[in-house]
Amino acid sequence: MLSFLKKDGAKELSADLRKALGTHNFGLDKAEMARLRYVSKSGIMGRSRVQSVRIFDPSLLVKDGGSIGKYDDLDQMKTAIVVEGYIQSGTPYLYRR
Repeated sequence: MLSFLKKDGAKELSADLRKALGTHNFGLDKAEMARLRYVSKSGIMGRSRVQSVRIFDPSLLVKDGGSIGKYDDLDQMKTAIVVEGYIQSGTPYLYRR
């Protein structure tokens, strides 16, 4: 099973997400990517099932006093989101926030 389809909670970036971040030239080096975490939730886009993803910097949450357990927890802490998007059929589609 693909790692991004597993349980709720902030997770380390999967290999697929790290590859997409590197391929799409978001200007993140390996050290920055190692620090980032992501959350996801299932959804529908058109007729396809997707996983919406938010990649965030947990060090920015300390300033806001928050912790992340679910995708929607970042609704109140959007300044921590670095990149977001969705995964469809195993392919990440990401954009900078």
